[in-house]
Amino acid sequence: MQMARCLYLKRDWREDEKRMRRAVRHLSSVYGASCSSSSSSSSSSSPPSLSSFQLLLFPEGTDLTPETTAKSDAFADKNNRQRFK
Repeated sequence: MQMARCLYLKRDWREDEKRMRRAVRHLSSVYGASCSSSSSSSSSSSPPSLSSFQLLLFPEGTDLTPETTAKSDAFADKNNRQRFK
């Protein structure tokens, strides 16, 4: 998955923010360099001219069941957070 430029997260914002910043910096340097060096004419051998890139997020979900709802509510109560509805 790393070859496909997937970014693995730990669900800890302190760590994930660092990973995301590094990934965005890397992608900016890679695509920024190819954009500035690409000519205005397109050819089949050169990469498409990009002025930006997209970062797609695929958040992992949890099945909504009475058990997972109870766990979520308990976590929210314990951490003084609002319950999801």
